[in-house]
Amino acid sequence: MLSLYDYSSIAIKAIQELTEEVSSLKQQMKEMEKQIA
Repeated sequence: MLSLYDYSSIAIKAIQELTEEVSSLKQQMKEMEKQIA
């Protein structure tokens, strides 16, 4: 059985991965805006 500590570390990893994906998406959007402008 997973302990509360295990759950929190898994959640932190997932949040970090999501944050990285969001920042890379923002970069892509900026690049697209430059191309459109």
